[in-house]
Parts: sequence; structure tokens; C-alpha cells
Amino acid sequence: MLCVVGAPIQQVIDIADRVGRKVAFVGRSMVDNVEIAHDLGYLRIPDGMVVRPQDIRSFEPRKLIIIASGSQASRCRRCQAD
Repeated sequence: MLCVVGAPIQQVIDIADRVGRKVAFVGRSMVDNVEIAHDLGYLRIPDGMVVRPQDIRSFEPRKLIIIASGSQASRCRRCQAD
């Protein structure tokens, strides 16, 4: 799971593609902003790479990168404090 705080999302997508992983975007603002950026051509996302949040559990953890923002990523704040 990748918690996004200004992270370069395109780089994560590119790496996921190179290593054969799918990507799931979690969090309403994350999903909305990724969709807008993709529609405007700011993000290049290969066809079939994105997994819907409700389908995450059907994938092996080694085959998926979860990119989260908002309260869904709050667990990461706790990790940074440790």
C-alpha cells in the first residue's frame, strides 16, 4: 500500500506496469483526481491496469499496488510517527 502525500503517481504507475502489478486507487478524492488527470492526458495508465476498490480482495497482494489518500491513508501517518 502506498500512501500518497505529494507522491509522483505517474512514476508509481510506470513501475507497477514494469513489474506486472495492477493498481487500485482508494479514496474519493484520489479516484476523482486520477480520473480527471487521465482524461486530460496528465496521467498515462495502461488499459486494464486499474482495479476497482471493491475488487481489491480478489487479487494477491503481490500482484497489486494500492494508492490511497485521505482517511484511507491515515494508517500511514501512524507509521511515519513510529
